[in-house]
Amino acid sequence: MKRTFSLLLVLVCGLVFTSCLKEDTGFGVITPEVSKKWIDAASGNYRGMMYVINTKTGEGVTFTTEATVTANDSIITVSPFPVKGLAKYALGETAEMLEKCDQSVNGTFKAELHPYNGGVPHTYTFYMFPTTETMDVKTTWKGVDYNISITWGTDITLTEAAYIRYGYGERYIFPLADFDVTLSNIYGHILIKEFKVNNEVYNTPILYDLNVSKTSVTW
Repeated sequence: MKRTFSLLLVLVCGLVFTSCLKEDTGFGVITPEVSKKWIDAASGNYRGMMYVINTKTGEGVTFTTEATVTANDSIITVSPFPVKGLAKYALGETAEMLEKCDQSVNGTFKAELHPYNGGVPHTYTFYMFPTTETMDVKTTWKGVDYNISITWGTDITLTEAAYIRYGYGERYIFPLADFDVTLSNIYGHILIKEFKVNNEVYNTPILYDLNVSKTSVTW
C-alpha cells in the first residue's frame, strides 16, 4: 500500500508543473527560493535568431531579434517580433503587404516565466504565459491602413512531415523556454493560434522558435 501511494505521489508531481522539478541533482520541490534561483540565473539581455516554422511542412524563415529577462517580475520580453514572418500564411494583397513591410512593422512579445519540470540536465525550463491574449500592430501600405492582430496559442501538434524535417524531439509543442545554464542561451517556442489582418482571419497554427544568447546581465 505504501509503495502504491509513493508511485501515485510521483505521478501527481509529474503532472502538476508547479509542484515538482528536476535539477542536476534530482527531483525536488519548486520553492520560492528555487524559482528565484532560476529567474536570477536567466535574467539578462539576449540577442540571436527567431525561426518562423511552418507546422505543416517544417520549412522556415529566419529573423534576428533580441530578448530581455527581468528578475523582479519574471517577465521575458522579445522585440522585435517579426510580423513579416506571417507573409507565407496570408493571401493576395495581405501577403504582399506582410512580405514587404520593413523592420519598423514589428510587435513585442511578453510572457511570465514559471518553472516547469523539464528534466533536461543543466537546463532550467520555464512555461511562458503571455501577458496579453493578443498582440496588435498597425501599419499603412499603398494608402491602406492595416490592423494586424496575433492570438497566442497554448499548444501545437506538428504534422509528420514537419516533425521529421524540423527534427524536434516532440510532436506536441508547448510555449516553453529553456535556459541552458552552461551556454547562457534561451531556446523557446512562441505559438500563434491564429492571426487577423483587418477582416481576414488566418487560423493556421504557426511556430516562432527563439534561439538567443545572453549578452549581459540585468538585475
